[in-house]
Amino acid sequence: MTPTIHPASPGLAKPHVSPQASLAVAGALTAIPIQCWYGTSDTTCLPGFTQTFATKASGCELRALAGGHAEATVGLIDHAAVLAFIAANTAG
Repeated sequence: MTPTIHPASPGLAKPHVSPQASLAVAGALTAIPIQCWYGTSDTTCLPGFTQTFATKASGCELRALAGGHAEATVGLIDHAAVLAFIAANTAG
């Protein structure tokens, strides 16, 4: 599998290579329920990368958080929304 180099990172010294993006582009993640939380000011995993990923993985639900690549941003995740997502996507 050839890794995908994300176009939103041309200014970085080393281009961002993501095997997950390659899987998404190949359609391997189509219709798999994914809830993806990301920081809108993240400079490590750029929001554009996350948004592009979601367009390739049709089952991806994006959840934007005000913040960057930090523990404080993770603390903003809505636990009730995570539990609701799991409940909605669990057979049983």
